[in-house]
Amino acid sequence: MQKFNIFEPTKIMKTQELIYRLALHAIKGIGPIRAKRIIDQLGDTSLVFSSSKKFLKHEMGLSDQLIAEILGYHQFNACEQELRILQNQHIKVLCHDAPNYPFLLKQCADAPALLYLNGKEEALQQPCIAVIGTRHHSDYGRRLCEEFISELSAHKVTIVSGLAFGIDGIAHRAALKQQLPTYGVLAHGLKELYPPSHSGLSKEMQAQGGLLTEYSFFTKASREYFPARNRIVAGMCSATVIIETDIRGGSMITADLAYSYNREVFCFPGRADDRKSAGCNYLIKNLKAQLITSANDVIEALGWKEKPRKNIQRSLFVDFNVDERSVVDQLQQSTPLHYDELCLRSGLHTSHLSNVLLHLELQGIVEIKPGKMVGLV
Repeated sequence: MQKFNIFEPTKIMKTQELIYRLALHAIKGIGPIRAKRIIDQLGDTSLVFSSSKKFLKHEMGLSDQLIAEILGYHQFNACEQELRILQNQHIKVLCHDAPNYPFLLKQCADAPALLYLNGKEEALQQPCIAVIGTRHHSDYGRRLCEEFISELSAHKVTIVSGLAFGIDGIAHRAALKQQLPTYGVLAHGLKELYPPSHSGLSKEMQAQGGLLTEYSFFTKASREYFPARNRIVAGMCSATVIIETDIRGGSMITADLAYSYNREVFCFPGRADDRKSAGCNYLIKNLKAQLITSANDVIEALGWKEKPRKNIQRSLFVDFNVDERSVVDQLQQSTPLHYDELCLRSGLHTSHLSNVLLHLELQGIVEIKPGKMVGLV
């Protein structure tokens, strides 16, 4: 495999590692959970392609079929060519162990080992809300979606959806109108766009957010990819808000995924005989979603409503141990934070973080809010 001579030596190593990760990503049967385990265990991804069968079988726990696929893989030049295309198109590759990977998505066991991003990465690190719904929306649904996002505009929030027809597209456009960053998560690669009619919308989104996908550049849209796409929408967001949906469809899949990730799910209710609201009513009835009538309900539930806050003087920091100081520092930079995000930013293990937060809560420094949000008092 040739090196990219246009890079300096340290950059060459990073580039080569990325090529091997693209190769691992391309092998059928690996999957995101196993790929992340291989990368985390070996550190250097190239090692998986040069290891012995014995090591891969007994130390890595891989099946004979997967071992044959890995050791028989020789398409590194194709991965190198893909990386050149990505660089020419200004498409970034976000790896699961990198700081620019979405915080909350890292906490999901089945999160992709890598994501392709066409756009800006900064807004991925601020609180994200998924706004989704049916392709066959009503005028009522359109109005709800636009008003909901308008009411969120006072908060530093990123809007995430699937760039589909209907509520998804309305949500993205409303976010742009309110100058909120917005990301569309795709079920295909970035060479082409589905639906093609959203091409203009997608270009506008790249100025304030962008397009995300786990699928390689040339991958075409396929029905089987959409449910997998929905787990990214649910996993990267603090909450999922459903405007309108039938009892079946992608929005219901996303709601179930968000619920399984212990994320907040909110639904606008509808008439009992309206099929477009049947899914929302079902989720509310079965206690899988909270009923909302405005964005204010979501803001309160997530603890985003401004409160008078104690001014924690730096002179008092001598009373904190190292871990407590780390947590308070993170919360002073951005509050509230989701528990999982605070865990990542502070570098503390989940069980230890719980003990630290309990001690800070007893001192009246922090409070635990609904939706696993942590804020300063």
